[in-house]
Amino acid sequence: MKRLAGLMVLSAVLFPSTALAEETVTVLGLRSATADEQVAAQMTNALRQAASASTTITYSGRENQLSQLLVLFDCDDATPRCMREIGRNLNSTRLVYGLIEPESGRSDADYAVTLRYFNVDSGQIERDLRELVPRGTNAQGMAERARRFFNALTGTVTTGELSISCNISGAQVLVDDRDVGTTGDDPLVVQDLDAGNVDVEIRSDGYIAYHQSVSIEAGQTRRLSVELHAEGGGGGGTSETVGQGGSGQEHGPDWVEPQPQPRRRSLAWLGWTNIGLAAVFGGLGLWSSLHVNNVRNDHRLAENYSSQGDICEGSVIDRSADGVGYSVSEADDICGTARTLQALQFAFYGLSAVTFGIGLWLVLREMNRGEDADALRLHVTPVALRDGGALSASLRF
Repeated sequence: MKRLAGLMVLSAVLFPSTALAEETVTVLGLRSATADEQVAAQMTNALRQAASASTTITYSGRENQLSQLLVLFDCDDATPRCMREIGRNLNSTRLVYGLIEPESGRSDADYAVTLRYFNVDSGQIERDLRELVPRGTNAQGMAERARRFFNALTGTVTTGELSISCNISGAQVLVDDRDVGTTGDDPLVVQDLDAGNVDVEIRSDGYIAYHQSVSIEAGQTRRLSVELHAEGGGGGGTSETVGQGGSGQEHGPDWVEPQPQPRRRSLAWLGWTNIGLAAVFGGLGLWSSLHVNNVRNDHRLAENYSSQGDICEGSVIDRSADGVGYSVSEADDICGTARTLQALQFAFYGLSAVTFGIGLWLVLREMNRGEDADALRLHVTPVALRDGGALSASLRF
């Protein structure tokens, strides 16, 4: 009874209540055969970090120790029956566990890491591996090895291939400054490259070196076709080739081929459009001025304001009955329209001046970009005045 009560209390601590488990992986703390618990803890933490960073599995986040669980479940060893019971209590579908021990009996021996990937549902070990970890490996080296171990156990693909074809046989190929071989008649295939960008350099005596950053995707083969050009030779080649142009200048290994710049579109059409709009606004302004002038010269309308002298100023007299003028409402409508157009004519003239100035500037600007750039220049200079400002423009032929 005491043992059962102890198991119930410890289970409440180690196995908090959760919903039905999804496809989750739990990394159990590695056991150490030589009481070197520090190395075992470092490898365990590195494996858990690799599991947490993985995008293909769900990491449970639990940090249980295998040795404690074996005691809790009264197991002499990590048998399938015992590991299946542990996995179910942890609400996990996969377990990663293992042992770390010296490779040999020497005091300076490297460590051997044995790992298991256990399927809780089937009660079977899906994969296992045994790898060496050099004694004195630093934290970064431990993390890199743990990531590789974890990916191998879970079957996660994190690497891709690079297939390189070159017009020159025997050219040396370096990937991230690592010599991976030479080019030949068949493409050179570089395997097990981590997903991401890698620096590719291809060089051969008498040819301009190729140097470029290439993106590698996990589980994919990136094909790279490169054409090397002789030093001092002519240009040409594909977008991935190096040495375009015939300057004959030797570029160093860090030189990256400049990408062609897109051709700039001319803005002359916008300038002519603005000049056209200026003509339209100017025409509207002129039409408004003519309409206002017609109202001012309307002798019939003048009869409605004969006592005041100025048309559309002062009181309106109803002369419609006399047949020589308009009614009050008609006179008000005519004068109201005239006042509106009188205000709009200044707006139209202003818009005409602005759009014409912009259009002229754009047209001359595009003309200045041609071969006769020095033959024509338009300079616009802002001038600050006491009561405002102005623009000073000069055109040089």
